[in-house]
Amino acid sequence: MSLFGYGTTGWLASQLHVAVPAGVDPNAPAYALFTWNSIGIIDHPSMVNITHEAWVRQPTTVVPSNLQPWPVLRRGANGHPVPTLQRLLNAHGATLTADGSFGALTDAAVRHFQQGAGLAVDGIVGPITWSHVIITCRSGSRGSAVKGVQVEINFRNLSGNPATELAVDGQYGPLTQSAVRAFQQAVHADVPNITADGVCGTLTWQALVSGMLAG
Repeated sequence: MSLFGYGTTGWLASQLHVAVPAGVDPNAPAYALFTWNSIGIIDHPSMVNITHEAWVRQPTTVVPSNLQPWPVLRRGANGHPVPTLQRLLNAHGATLTADGSFGALTDAAVRHFQQGAGLAVDGIVGPITWSHVIITCRSGSRGSAVKGVQVEINFRNLSGNPATELAVDGQYGPLTQSAVRAFQQAVHADVPNITADGVCGTLTWQALVSGMLAG
């Protein structure tokens, strides 16, 4: 079991596209957790129980899912999804070349981002850093994070025909929105709480960078 994020129950539920059960305070602090085959939200008292007793009590909601976990990246990593990480870091002010090599410059950018976000500064990009560095992209969005979405969609294009790829132009227009929606529809059977709405939010980002449907 790994920590996915922290916030109010209502905010976490909105990120996971699930409803807050009746009788649960949406403003209460909670944690999002994932295991190899499920993701869910757990309230603070139950989280305390985990740390003391190593088992889960009274989870708010658990949604069965085959969503693959966030990849863990560190210095020395190469290839997918390092270029996407580099573009996301650029969206937060870095000036990296998205070359897919997690070298000294990317390591420094990760540490700078972690420090600014109040995270543990270790240069390792795991679930917590991913959940902070991603940026929700939707129709009308522009910038480096959108380029990350477009690169991820193109990574799944196995046709060998560049003409069928998205232009990596940082503009979230109709073609990018349609491609994201098609990806969401394709993974919906495995991840039922991914909605085919064309918006690249937390779950869609995780499905993309974890390599789902990448062949």
